[in-house]
Amino acid sequence: ENGLRSYFRPPGNLVGDRLRTSASSGHAMILQIIQSILCTGPVNQIDYGERALQADAVMGWTHHLQAINQAELSEEESACVIESMCNILSNRGGSIQKMEFYRRRWGRTGPPCVLGKTDEDIENILACLQAWAVSATKMSPSRISNATAAWMRPLARNPHAVFINLAEAHVTNWLMSHGHMDDRDINNRYLFAHYALYRGRHLADVQQNQQLRAYFMEHAERGDISSGLAIETSFTVVSRAFLHIDMTAQSYLSVAVSMLYNGLKESCLKQLDLAIRQADTDIECMEIYMRMAQVHIMLAGPIRPNIDDAGLGVVGTDEIKSEGGSDAGDDKVET
Repeated sequence: ENGLRSYFRPPGNLVGDRLRTSASSGHAMILQIIQSILCTGPVNQIDYGERALQADAVMGWTHHLQAINQAELSEEESACVIESMCNILSNRGGSIQKMEFYRRRWGRTGPPCVLGKTDEDIENILACLQAWAVSATKMSPSRISNATAAWMRPLARNPHAVFINLAEAHVTNWLMSHGHMDDRDINNRYLFAHYALYRGRHLADVQQNQQLRAYFMEHAERGDISSGLAIETSFTVVSRAFLHIDMTAQSYLSVAVSMLYNGLKESCLKQLDLAIRQADTDIECMEIYMRMAQVHIMLAGPIRPNIDDAGLGVVGTDEIKSEGGSDAGDDKVET
C-alpha cells in the first residue's frame, strides 16, 4: 500500500504527468503485489472476490513482468522484481498450485503451462526470464538472497532450465493432491508436470533419467505428445521423474486417479494396490478401498435388471438363476 501511495502525485498537483515514478516502477510494484497474492494461502474456492483476485494474478503476472524496462529501475527495484519472480516460479506458498488451478479452469485454451497460453507467449517470457537472470548474476550479493541467485543462475545460461524447476513443483503438487480435490484438478497437475518435462526433455536433468529419456525417444514419432499419452508409462515415468520425491500412499493414489480419469482402469488398480501397502491411517485405507470398489464396479460393466417369474425386478450384474426351493440362500449369482 505504501508503494502504491508513493506512485501517485499528491491530489493537489495538477501539472503534467500525475505519476510520481516511471511506468516500469508501477509494474514492478504490481508484480510485488501479485507475488504476495500468489505466495500466500491456499486456492480459495469459497470467496468469489478472493478467487477472482487470485485468477487475475495468475493470468496477469507475465504481462506486468514483460512491461518492465530494467533500465528505468534502480538496483533495489530490480532486486525486488527478481525476488518476486523467483518466489512465484518456485512454488512459494503454493503459487504454482494456484496457477495450475486457474490456468486450466479460467483459461482452457493452449498448453498446460504457467508461462503463457500460446507457444509464442512462452517463448517471449523465456527470453524475459533469461534477461532478468543475467541481471541477477551481475547484481551485488547483498541485494538478493543466495537461494534466489542459485535459482536464477541456470536460467542465465539456458532459460529452458526453468522447465525443470517447474516440473519438480508440478510433480510434487500432483503426488501430494488431497482427496477432496476433483479428479479433473488432480489430472490437471499431471498434465502440467508432463508438459514441463516435455519442454525440458533435451536438458541434462531429463537425459540423465533413463526412463524419461527412453519414454520421450520411443514416442517421438507420434508427433506432439506434450500433453501426455493415455498409456500407463506416461503416468509412471512422470511420477518417478524426481527420485528424491518419496512415493507415499497419497502419491500412488494421485497417480491412480489420473489413470482412471484417462480410462486406464487396470493400471489404476495396480497403483491402488501399491497405495494400500503404504497406507498408515484408517482414512487413507478407506479412501483407497473406496477407489478400488469404484474401479471394480466400472470393470464389471453396466448393471441390468432381470425379471423373475413373479414379474418383480431383480438387479444383478449378469443372470440370477434359482436352482429349486424357495430359499433365498439357494439362489446362485453368476457373474
